[in-house]
Amino acid sequence: MKIGDLPLIHAEPTQLGMVFQHLIANAIKFRSSVRPLRISNTAKKVANTWRFLIRDNGIGIEQQYLKKILTIFQRLHNKTELSGDGIGLAICKRVISGHGSQIVAESTPNKGSVFSFTIPTKAEDISFLEFAEPIRKAG
Repeated sequence: MKIGDLPLIHAEPTQLGMVFQHLIANAIKFRSSVRPLRISNTAKKVANTWRFLIRDNGIGIEQQYLKKILTIFQRLHNKTELSGDGIGLAICKRVISGHGSQIVAESTPNKGSVFSFTIPTKAEDISFLEFAEPIRKAG
């Protein structure tokens, strides 16, 4: 795993930690069986935000499923193939939304995926997300 220089940011640490935990765990879970796993975590300043990129060389995701995977309880593989409940990326989406941004997935099947999000550079630009309400199944 390669970790670039990461900035000191204003964010809720437990929630942001969950985002990185879920994204890295998914990179490990959906790794390629034909090449060594590579994960990178980098950040760069873009205007008044820090843009984070978590990139892997895993199995990738078909374009038509990129938005679906960010929805609660949406899985692309059945439970006999790979474990999981389909909530990790939905939690990431909700946390990043609570920090005033959105998470975006880009992917090429059999090449890997990149998940990106931004965090404002100023604390006053963030309205921290409260997990007071349970996450519910969409629809």
